[in-house]
Amino acid sequence: MNEMLLKKAEEIVSPILNGLGLELVEVNTAKEYGKLNLNIIIYKKGGITLNDLEAAHNAINEPLDALDDEIPGDYVLNVSSPGLDRPIVTTDDFRRAMDTEITVNLKEKLEGKTRYEGKLVSYSDSEIELELNNKKQTKIIKISRTLIGKAMPLIKF
Repeated sequence: MNEMLLKKAEEIVSPILNGLGLELVEVNTAKEYGKLNLNIIIYKKGGITLNDLEAAHNAINEPLDALDDEIPGDYVLNVSSPGLDRPIVTTDDFRRAMDTEITVNLKEKLEGKTRYEGKLVSYSDSEIELELNNKKQTKIIKISRTLIGKAMPLIKF
């Protein structure tokens, strides 16, 4: 599926999801079991429920039929949440991760370390700020986004 078609799918789906109180994170495709899968990834503060997934799927399924003539062959529509382990990459990803604990792996050392865990308290196109807590003190560290190798939600069990 080409970029233009993905953009059209995004334009169709985004306002419908917004009307349901959901946010479109990404539209992508994958070939699985010999079939094209159109994947719609959605977000809602507080988390996505099964009811949200079902409502989104039902709301966008028919409008996406407008693309049937442009999609080669049959496709499977999948609607899902970003998942706990989805990397934080874009400015929108950082916005969604605000006030949550994240792990940041750096491409090079900053203050002697290449890995930080802390609460994301600020972000911009050029940098993020993490609140680091240890037993002795709370500290805010600024990290240039160009230094970030990988940022992920901190998953605690």
